[in-house]
Amino acid sequence: MTTEIHEQAKVCACLYEGTEWKNVFDKEDIKVLPSITTITITSPTEGDEVSWRYNVEGSSTGVYGSELNVYVLIYPLESNGPWWVQPPVILHPDGNWEASCYFGRDPSEYPEDIGDYFKVCAIVTTLKLEQGQQWYSLPDYVVKSEIVQVRRK
Repeated sequence: MTTEIHEQAKVCACLYEGTEWKNVFDKEDIKVLPSITTITITSPTEGDEVSWRYNVEGSSTGVYGSELNVYVLIYPLESNGPWWVQPPVILHPDGNWEASCYFGRDPSEYPEDIGDYFKVCAIVTTLKLEQGQQWYSLPDYVVKSEIVQVRRK
């Protein structure tokens, strides 16, 4: 085992993959993430009926002012997915957030979507996602909310 001492560095971290040494980071390379990061959906709640456009709301800790991103994803159960990235979340300084989401398609053109079921999930991630992206499983995340199932009215 080789040990190196860096007199200039006050903080040093080593990255291992299994037993293999991958990299060393000095204090300029290290980004400190909040010690506690959480994400919760407060509306809708399990079993709620939602309109085609619905304002999903929630709360978070450790996200505002960080390099982390919050996204809401919607999964249509009738078509067995995929997860759809929704419009950007508005994140407030107190950690509360909201996003105007789509549950299916415009009912004036697609009335058959009424009555369909959807899963809703909020994630905190370091990734940059775009509205309309589709994922067959949730993208990599730091933390995710409980998944809420709702019905389109």
